[in-house]
Amino acid sequence: MQAAKLATLGELSAGINHELNQPLTVLRNYAENALRFQQQQQHQQLSSNLQEILKLSSKISKMIAKFKIFSRKSSGQSQVLSSSSAINAALSILANRIVANNIKIEFSGQDEQWVKVDPIHLEQVLINLLNNAIDALEQQPQPRLGISQFQQDDWQCIAIWDNGPELGEEQLQRIFEPFYTTKKQGLGLGMAISKRLIESFGGEITVSNKADLEPEFVIRLPQAQSPE
Repeated sequence: MQAAKLATLGELSAGINHELNQPLTVLRNYAENALRFQQQQQHQQLSSNLQEILKLSSKISKMIAKFKIFSRKSSGQSQVLSSSSAINAALSILANRIVANNIKIEFSGQDEQWVKVDPIHLEQVLINLLNNAIDALEQQPQPRLGISQFQQDDWQCIAIWDNGPELGEEQLQRIFEPFYTTKKQGLGLGMAISKRLIESFGGEITVSNKADLEPEFVIRLPQAQSPE
């Protein structure tokens, strides 16, 4: 599981580099300006630049932290949390890829639903699903990715769909098999591990093509009581 998480970060490395490089470039410009303001004894402008440097430093630290949290080993302890927090964390890590591919994110259903899971592992599953959807949308002229939360009997459900190509029959049958992949690069372990993790929470994950032929994954997790 840890190897699969690190492999995911490897796939995202170009996006991570771009996401960090931009604020670092701005940070350098502010620092160079601050030196010039110091030499010219323009103290007000110097103070303003130093404040901007502090803001950018904080922003960079937060960027690094989200990847650091994802890459760390899980404690193995389940806790009650809002599935929305895991979704937001996964989207945060993939934000650069989503923006770079001009993908429209569509949300629907409940805002809050409570599940008892290992937070890091649920994030890993969501990142796997969202990352695969982004890959499938690379050639789409108007890419859309949907995330829906809803209740189904005693299940709290998260559905993720995209308007990429429909999945073939072999893909539908084998997508959760270890080492099965249609990508040129990849271990073929992401979906197999995702299925194992969801089942470890007492849940299930299924895949199908919707009526309009859009691929959809549905995670079903046992409902938990709000911690409040």
